[in-house]
Amino acid sequence: VGSYFGYTTRLLSELFHRVIALDAFPQLLQANREYNIDRDNILYLRHHTTNDDWSVFASNSIHVVFLDASHDYDTVMLDIHNCLQMPTVSLIIFDDYGAEEGVRQAVHQFIALGHLSPVAYLGEGADGPWPLLDGRQISHREAIACQVVRPAPVGS
Repeated sequence: VGSYFGYTTRLLSELFHRVIALDAFPQLLQANREYNIDRDNILYLRHHTTNDDWSVFASNSIHVVFLDASHDYDTVMLDIHNCLQMPTVSLIIFDDYGAEEGVRQAVHQFIALGHLSPVAYLGEGADGPWPLLDGRQISHREAIACQVVRPAPVGS
């Protein structure tokens, strides 16, 4: 979600059988498609996380969501809520966890509510603070992977 130029899409396409690359901007989807022209397991869809209906994905078996769309707290909260509505999602990876306060706050909120459980920190920051091109020094890890915690079925 938020596929940008396709660098991460390419990596994911090497790890997963099928990748659905979502972006709100057709120009970015086109750039992504061109970058990954040699990959045949990527589906490109225009999708705006706050304006479009997430239920279009409900009939598919989606196990992992790589969330890298908007970074403000309210939008990330909504994105997480929408991901949790998909019954087969078991892992959500949050990019920009370290660099964006809104992402970090939303993730921590869902962890506190018991809907997510951290399983791994990923990317930059394993060896300490890391720089961004805008000059900021980031003290948190670049990304976090969280397992979705679903309530136990009644009677189990």
